[in-house]
Amino acid sequence: MYSLLGVRKKQIAKMLFYENMTMGLIALVLGIAIGSLFSTLSTELLLNLMGIPMDIHFEIPMNAVINTSIVFSVIILYTSLQGFRLIYRFKLIELFRAEKQGEKAPKNSPILAILGLSMVILGYYFAYNFIDYVEKINFLMLALLILISTVGGTYILFHFFTVFLLRHMRNNKNSFYNGMNVISTSQLLYRIKGNATSLATISTLAAVTICSIGISVSLYSNIEDMTKGVYPYSYTHTVIDANKEAQVDATLEKHKSKHQISHDYLLKTLEVKGTAHENTIKINKTELNENTTITVISQSTFKDFAKEFNYNNVKLNKEETVALTSELSIKIKKQFGDLQESNNTKVTMSDGQNLYTYKIKEEFPYPTKNLFSDTFIVSDEQYEHLKTTSKEEITRIINVENESDSKSLTADLKTIIDNKEMPLYDYYTPYQQGIEGSGMMIFVGAFLGLVFLLAMDQSFILNNYPRQTKINLITQSYIKSELQIKK
Repeated sequence: MYSLLGVRKKQIAKMLFYENMTMGLIALVLGIAIGSLFSTLSTELLLNLMGIPMDIHFEIPMNAVINTSIVFSVIILYTSLQGFRLIYRFKLIELFRAEKQGEKAPKNSPILAILGLSMVILGYYFAYNFIDYVEKINFLMLALLILISTVGGTYILFHFFTVFLLRHMRNNKNSFYNGMNVISTSQLLYRIKGNATSLATISTLAAVTICSIGISVSLYSNIEDMTKGVYPYSYTHTVIDANKEAQVDATLEKHKSKHQISHDYLLKTLEVKGTAHENTIKINKTELNENTTITVISQSTFKDFAKEFNYNNVKLNKEETVALTSELSIKIKKQFGDLQESNNTKVTMSDGQNLYTYKIKEEFPYPTKNLFSDTFIVSDEQYEHLKTTSKEEITRIINVENESDSKSLTADLKTIIDNKEMPLYDYYTPYQQGIEGSGMMIFVGAFLGLVFLLAMDQSFILNNYPRQTKINLITQSYIKSELQIKK
């Protein structure tokens, strides 16, 4: 328009440059202002998701403002220079004819169309049944197969399957010439070639965003159960020093108003030389040393332990034993198929002179301490015999109320007993770490998903509004002509 009025290209380029710079700077200022207003709210939301109690005050971080201004100023300057160069790259007649130049009809390939659809189905099938196939296929190979099938299949699907589908719709004459289908189908067919890559990219990114948010929400909602599967007790530690135990008692008494004690139990076990193995493997005494130890508990001690924590009692024959482990450990073994049949798994232990082999009858989710650890039940007589050559350990198991909010109590206990000789395995620390990690993932995933959604909506509107306007004009003229014909 300006060229038709006689304005020189140099002047038009300057106008376009200044216009783009002005609009960009205005958007940058408004974005920083709106972002500053909502920064406190978003920070409070993040801290709530992470379970961190903290008072937030309104503040405008100048470093963030400066960095944002620099980055977006460079982007705005680059786009403005691109617009400046655009005026010199094309002639006036080319700009007028740009919108009238039609796109060529895309090539139809039924083989690639079927291949793309098959790759997408295959990729999502393996992703849905990942656990079932991870044993049969290498983990990295399976992950690579899913990635290539889903991403590559999506691009092939949009480039060829959509063309195949639209051509099939066009060949159906009854449907194609019914109403406005001739216009809409033709528009899609001739426009799909230029938009297939962007549509495939949007679909892939949307799938990644939805999956990441879904996984984050699932982890966040199940973090308590997952932590309980590994840390079933509020606190467990090995008793070494009576003075320190007195300090622990005093600390528990100090926090008694908020954290009532539901269990405080002393469990006696032995650390003996031994290992669990398959039925076909034979163990020699030379293979057992101080680095290959197992934990054993007497049958009478376990009976009292089970009564304290409402576990079911276990009856054993002379050559049988039971493995006591964490609930999550059993679930993982069952899920991945590592849990052997009870008659195919044994445990062998040594008193320094003789070897004793027991058949593992079953595994029960009755852990004797926090973290992954297996404890085996033996008869009282065998326990007393092994006690003569092994060191007996006493594990203190403590359960308190409101353990998910026991930051202060945990910190006080760690000042007393959290060291290499006397480590404290508590529930609160991994629980809080899980909440913080999954909360951060939810916040970042939701934020990026929202930004991505707004950006894609804007891109669709800017790209399709002129085309939609043309279609509306054609539709109106078509309706008018139809009405005139009927009259």
